[in-house]
Amino acid sequence: MILGLILVMGLPYYQEVTLTPMWPDDQLEVSHRIGSFELKNQEGNVFSDRDLEGKIHVAGFFFTTCGGICGSLRENLRMVYEAFPNDPDVFVLFYSAMPEYDQVDVLARYGKRFDIDEKRWQLLTGDKRIIYQLARESYFADGKTEVNTFLHTEKFLLVDRQGYLRGVYNGTSRYEMTQLIEDLKALKRSK
Repeated sequence: MILGLILVMGLPYYQEVTLTPMWPDDQLEVSHRIGSFELKNQEGNVFSDRDLEGKIHVAGFFFTTCGGICGSLRENLRMVYEAFPNDPDVFVLFYSAMPEYDQVDVLARYGKRFDIDEKRWQLLTGDKRIIYQLARESYFADGKTEVNTFLHTEKFLLVDRQGYLRGVYNGTSRYEMTQLIEDLKALKRSK
């Protein structure tokens, strides 16, 4: 029944850290957008929120030395990436949760090792405060508030063309990746 409701009403919006889905109506105005940022990608180029204008993106958080869930996250994110081959309107962003280690050269080697195409799959590093602030205040990726508290989350977040957060998924679940791909297709159909 809930799935039918979602299909009829479209994808929800997420506006605060509890990630309670909301559908706009006369009483609810959607206001939360992903914040601005400027970071470096695996090629050493500046990548910012301006590069995402008019694009849909999926965001996740990882670190290159992770021996836990990050490998699963990467491979499940690849499923999403490969579902939209050569689609210039869809980006994948993988923010480093350990930017002090994951410098550009480390991300470049990681990208080559795992055949990550830098044209639409950005491995991002930079100022830890900016990344953690984005994770916690824009994407609501984890409930912690201290910048120095380590960021590690299994969440993938779907953001529409206007910068609104529209979906939250468990990145370790292949089933949820299938749902993410369907939701991404729905966003692509809505202009």
